[in-house]
Amino acid sequence: MTKQSSYVALLRGINVGKSARLSMAPLREALTARGVEAVSTVLQSGNVIINNWTKSAFDLAPLIELTLAEEFSITARCLIRSRAQILELVKTNPLAPRADVDTLLVVHFCDPALTSSDLAKLSVTSLSSEDVTVRHGVLFQWCAKGISNSPVLSPQLEKQLGVAVTARNWRTVNKIAELLSVE
Repeated sequence: MTKQSSYVALLRGINVGKSARLSMAPLREALTARGVEAVSTVLQSGNVIINNWTKSAFDLAPLIELTLAEEFSITARCLIRSRAQILELVKTNPLAPRADVDTLLVVHFCDPALTSSDLAKLSVTSLSSEDVTVRHGVLFQWCAKGISNSPVLSPQLEKQLGVAVTARNWRTVNKIAELLSVE
């Protein structure tokens, strides 16, 4: 019997602002038509849950990126995380309990995954080590004064470290984890 695994595909820049607008129902249908079974989505921000995937995880991102391009004329990076990776991330949040407002804690998912030494390479003077940390290959950012009053790190991570980045707030990460927990 082939092992089945669950993943989340985090799509970069979907339904943010006016560009890359995409309804999730047609995306689910397009992915199902391409052989991706048990597809669900979380919110409208490009979070795709894939259950019962029997192929390599490395096949998912190119398949989803190709589907976005061919079916919707959208070019977007797709970062894949496994069920185990997301559940471990939620279980070991390094900024809890200090980061007590789930919409003010931002998780920056990066490809390739970040290391602690990568954080030292960032030239952002307004960052405190209490507000930013790397764990499980992602950067956690606590925005205590609000999202709009905190440095926007994704573009800096991309420019300074050459990684692909997509960010989600902690509330969304927990919703993803809840869906991945159901088997």
